[in-house]
Amino acid sequence: MLTMDQINNIRFLKRTQGKTYKEVGEITGVSYKTIKKYEELEDLTPKIRPSIKRPTKLDPFKKEIRKWLVSDKGRPHKQRHTAKRIHNRLLEKYHDMYTASYRTLAKYVTSLKKELNLGKEEFLELKHFTDEAQVDFGKATFIEKGKKIQGSYLVLTLPYSNAGFVQLFRGETQECLLEGLKNIFNHIGRVPSKIWFDNLSAAVKVFNNEADEPNMHTFPHIYTRIHRNTNTLTHTYMHTYAHT
Repeated sequence: MLTMDQINNIRFLKRTQGKTYKEVGEITGVSYKTIKKYEELEDLTPKIRPSIKRPTKLDPFKKEIRKWLVSDKGRPHKQRHTAKRIHNRLLEKYHDMYTASYRTLAKYVTSLKKELNLGKEEFLELKHFTDEAQVDFGKATFIEKGKKIQGSYLVLTLPYSNAGFVQLFRGETQECLLEGLKNIFNHIGRVPSKIWFDNLSAAVKVFNNEADEPNMHTFPHIYTRIHRNTNTLTHTYMHTYAHT
């Protein structure tokens, strides 16, 4: 089969320079029959033969395999069908009627899982409402009077707007939690209707000590108690930030 450069050269010699078939053959080394074919050919677009889908031994079972894989959506990974499990299940159910090779089945299962998006982790959509907040502690190093201090920061985030507010403390005690929340609430001028605490031991102690459910009605008198009795919370800083 000739390349496009060879074909174009043949057509140029014949059509533009007016060479005879014999002369073109002497120059290019191509046979008379081939020169004539490409010189007379108007459409040089390659002819693509349609692929013929041949039946396989797996065809009678594909509908059932798809049904099994679709039913896997939402299930834990360990409970989903693997190619091996499907292969064994078909052998057990159909015995001698199922004669497809494991390799053929595995190839089909892999392509079908991609089609059904079963190869990737699945996540539930997380929705946030306008008046919700999340609270957590983190570790931080900050400088006080020229010295590095290992401390903690309390962060309250408002996921709906991606706004956040931070207070720095020396520890992660109950007093730090309540003082930090009080400062943040005063700063933003309101108290969120619902706050999610990320497994904070300080928050658990608050509610256990107050013998109450974790709701915002318990906070005002707790703040007042801490404001009167605590003299250690002197190094607090207010920051606002937005997630990118």
